[in-house]
Amino acid sequence: MAEKYVKDDRKVIETGTAIVNMPELAPNKEGIIQCYITNKMPLYDCSGNIIGIAGTTTSVEYFHDALKPYLLIAPTIDYIKENYQSTISIPDLAKMVDLKIRKFEHLFKDIFQITPQTYIIKMRIHDACNKLITTSLSISEIATSVGFYDHSAFTRQFTKHMEIKPVQYRKKYRN
Repeated sequence: MAEKYVKDDRKVIETGTAIVNMPELAPNKEGIIQCYITNKMPLYDCSGNIIGIAGTTTSVEYFHDALKPYLLIAPTIDYIKENYQSTISIPDLAKMVDLKIRKFEHLFKDIFQITPQTYIIKMRIHDACNKLITTSLSISEIATSVGFYDHSAFTRQFTKHMEIKPVQYRKKYRN
């Protein structure tokens, strides 16, 4: 195994090409063979010369364990992405993944560090940002097209999350 590691390191140093997401089999600390994902990137000095390698190796089991909570609620993320312009009920999202509302909200916040409702609002605001700079729709039309009840609710949420009013955002970023 050590010979392969050295060979891979030399390849990165000689070509400057990173190795990304390479699966490898190796023993864990108990001596049991596991699958790992390895990344190796060249390190450069100020003159652009390769002076070393930075690498990471993570067990697939770790990824699996880390992704498990996300995978549990993934159907709700897909649903939100497809339906954020419509009214979305948090109880319906929880039911979709067979969780109690409080458990769903707690798990969602653990994963994303925001509530499901804030996630929905951010999805709407992201779409609104795009529409503000790429369309001639009025602020009210954009507000309703991305799922806000009215112009004032949209402006309040947009300003809270973007720290700029929608009309100012349009002026600042529109070509």
